[in-house]
Amino acid sequence: MQILLADMDQTLLEVIQMFLVLKGQNVQTASNGVTCIRLLGEMQPELLILDDAIMWGRCNGVIDWVSTLPGKSLHSVIIMGDTGSSANWCESGISVRHLVKPFGLTELLQQVDLCRMDQP
Repeated sequence: MQILLADMDQTLLEVIQMFLVLKGQNVQTASNGVTCIRLLGEMQPELLILDDAIMWGRCNGVIDWVSTLPGKSLHSVIIMGDTGSSANWCESGISVRHLVKPFGLTELLQQVDLCRMDQP
């Protein structure tokens, strides 16, 4: 599965990326919303794992931009945060799951597997 992982915490990015790559996933990373948006356009991931407080737009700004893209391949998002996000993703047609920080890597992998089943 093609995954874009976006979080401001570089250590967390590296740990999650390494774990998911070891589990057979193709993972790119972004440390801010601007880079995330650029990579969304370039790589067209199937899954976005997104920190709800990412700099430069937060998760709301990123999904607002994604919803304007024609022919987008993104079908699922996992939002990582301290609480459930208040983002309104329902109108975007994108399946959204939430992980409350801190979470275990096996819990993340379970969510990734559920997102894979959400794919058309």
